[in-house]
Amino acid sequence: MPQLPQDRYGLSHSLFATPKRANESVVIGGLADDERRWIRIVSYRAAQLLWLTLTQLLYPDELAEATAFANTAPMRSADLPTITTHIHVADKEDDLIEFVGFAGRTPIWSADIRKEEARRLCQSLAKLFQP
Repeated sequence: MPQLPQDRYGLSHSLFATPKRANESVVIGGLADDERRWIRIVSYRAAQLLWLTLTQLLYPDELAEATAFANTAPMRSADLPTITTHIHVADKEDDLIEFVGFAGRTPIWSADIRKEEARRLCQSLAKLFQP
């Protein structure tokens, strides 16, 4: 049976993305289904891949342009248990997208978001990665 993430935020909204410490990582967060604020520190590479994945899912015609802006991002050590090194994105029914954040191979958090919220997050990430 797959391991469940330790932190499950449910249907989240008001998502944001902001750079942390000279573009080494990105802070992504929002409000959980119970209105508690949550934040996760995400490696630069994981945030960049999230942006490209959301672009592919939500704006497929713009993927080639977004990919052209994507610089090679260094991989981060997977042995830091608090840093999200990968975010799995799943397109679900009822206009929802599921995120599962991993530290190495361990799922550590999950959140569901509506596609309109995902569009706003994608635009916020684009500001970090496009010149």
